[in-house]
Amino acid sequence: MNTTSVCKTALTSFTALLLVVLVSVSTPSSAFSGKTKEEKNRVAEQQVSVQYTSADANKVSFRIQFENPNGKKFTLLVKDATGETLYQQNFSDVHFNKTVQLLNEAAEMRPTFVIRVDGQQIERSFSVSTNTTTEEKVEVVKM
Repeated sequence: MNTTSVCKTALTSFTALLLVVLVSVSTPSSAFSGKTKEEKNRVAEQQVSVQYTSADANKVSFRIQFENPNGKKFTLLVKDATGETLYQQNFSDVHFNKTVQLLNEAAEMRPTFVIRVDGQQIERSFSVSTNTTTEEKVEVVKM
């Protein structure tokens, strides 16, 4: 092997290495993750939790939790079966945890809880049926 071919091979290797380094430095990390900035900022379904907690003769309670790591402003809405808004408020908590109490006015209710953030909407719907029974206990004793 002569000196010219060794220098040519070394120069080709160096050029290829330099190209790899330049591509690595100029390519944003999102290109490697396969997600765009918008996809990374989307709220995942797992970040929202709505759970029934209790009921009594006057109200039904639900706990709403939302993991909002960027502290973005979001809106919590509660709607009834007809779509009428029962509750609406804006928040920006990072670890949102709120209990909402709804009046128990009918034998059946269908509340929908909505979290809106950055044009995205996540909904959780429930059907609540209340059956009230009266138990009468009669005890008769012979005297």
